[in-house]
Amino acid sequence: MFTTVGVGEGPKGSGAKKALTGFESSSPPRDATEGNAVTYRINVRSVSSELAYRSGETTSGTVSTTFRVRPKKNTRSVRLVTVASDPLGNERTITRRLNLPS
Repeated sequence: MFTTVGVGEGPKGSGAKKALTGFESSSPPRDATEGNAVTYRINVRSVSSELAYRSGETTSGTVSTTFRVRPKKNTRSVRLVTVASDPLGNERTITRRLNLPS
């Protein structure tokens, strides 16, 4: 479901490599019936909290979004969780763990 996921570092000269990290995600939630809308929610989570999320609806089958988050200094990885559901209520959850730059 994730075709592209990239992890980047914060701006140069910021002093903290993990101060600002960007995630790019292209997630194609699809429905078998052409033209049906699929609702989605994409979460970026650390162990203890939700850092960012996006939600919406797509009929094209592709979602592309970028997250900018400020994880705590000791955070080594985050989870990218996508939940997609079709008009009938069928739901699918996909989770991917991303290691942050050290």
